[in-house]
Amino acid sequence: MATSKVKICNLALVNIGVDTIQSLTDSDSKGAVACNSVYDTLVEELLRLYPWNFALAKATLPLESSAPLFGYTYSYTLPGDCMKVVRLEVETDQFVINSSSLETDTENAQILYVQLVTDPVQFDSTFVTLLAARIATAIVFTMTGKKELMTVFDNKYNLLLKSVIDIDASETKQTPDDDTTILDSRS
Repeated sequence: MATSKVKICNLALVNIGVDTIQSLTDSDSKGAVACNSVYDTLVEELLRLYPWNFALAKATLPLESSAPLFGYTYSYTLPGDCMKVVRLEVETDQFVINSSSLETDTENAQILYVQLVTDPVQFDSTFVTLLAARIATAIVFTMTGKKELMTVFDNKYNLLLKSVIDIDASETKQTPDDDTTILDSRS
């Protein structure tokens, strides 16, 4: 699905029932200013929330020159675009994230991770719908001045979140170690 930041923001604005925008850089447009102020943060929030299939990547991590002070034997540098480590290649291996490093007892660490995807063309269509709903939830009060709509939009978003995660999860084999705690916390 070919899309853009503006199209995603317009989905949010249409859901709210306000005028759409032509550009995110139009400082005279209340909708553009509101969308532009939350868009990047909400993309990152949703990417950290769940291991979306479209955002998964694999990497062999470079070993850092110094070992961790305690706890684990090795320290590896995480990729610069790593939003969240899903698991090590050997699923039973333990690890901890310490800033931009992964510490583990595993030699030659390989990870499956959620990468930062900023190009909306790469987003899955259900992620686009969810992102638009999340944006609408974040800006509905700014756009309408109606506090009661915040709860309505938050409820819609939470229902959609579970549905979209279910769709994404159905496209991959889930293992017990996969992070599905978001499903439990939103049920």
